[in-house]
Amino acid sequence: MTITHRDGSVITDQYNTVAAAVAAGVSLAGANLAGMNLRGANLRGASLTGAILTNADLTGADLTDANLTGARIALGNRMMTL
Repeated sequence: MTITHRDGSVITDQYNTVAAAVAAGVSLAGANLAGMNLRGANLRGASLTGAILTNADLTGADLTDANLTGARIALGNRMMTL
């Protein structure tokens, strides 16, 4: 799986899932995760500063201690920047 930065540059393509990248300590700051299926993912302690999470399925994802400062998410049809 290729995880890109919001500017289009590649953050990593070495992991099968976003959770595996987080477990390996990869910073996903500024990552474009729009529309990704992150259902039930272990994102505990993830660096998601400024990440784009619009239309990502975060149902049941563990975001305990994750840094979501400046992340963009959608709740229903409302866009929010944290």
